[in-house]
Amino acid sequence: MVVNQLARMENGSWLDPSNFENNSNQSSEVIRSGKYSIKLPSSNTFAMGIQLDSIHPGQHYNVSTWRKGGKGRAFVVAASEKQGELYIQNCEFYKTDGKGWDKISLDFSIPSNYSTNKLKVYLWNNGNDVVYFDDFT
Repeated sequence: MVVNQLARMENGSWLDPSNFENNSNQSSEVIRSGKYSIKLPSSNTFAMGIQLDSIHPGQHYNVSTWRKGGKGRAFVVAASEKQGELYIQNCEFYKTDGKGWDKISLDFSIPSNYSTNKLKVYLWNNGNDVVYFDDFT
């Protein structure tokens, strides 16, 4: 999640990191790659929110990030703007690198009854410890 570079979305379009909500948590204290990561202390629990438009039933998404700290309390989240329609979160890692970073991801499809065309994806620290995220794709 190097916010000084462009992020590429599944449809091939490039997004400027300034379009992300709460991207001001850049930190060079702990990084996995590049110059910066996102630091989420317990006092500032959400970061890197992006609202995707043109969402349709049947579309498939895979969202992933590397996380350091916050095991069991630091999530990648996808949610519809309509409460109760779609909410998926994951904090379970499936891989750890040699530097102690855990890879977490969401792999999901938009359900057939999805009634809005927007989807929000973001990072969430639901714990009391500082968490770092990097390489958000």
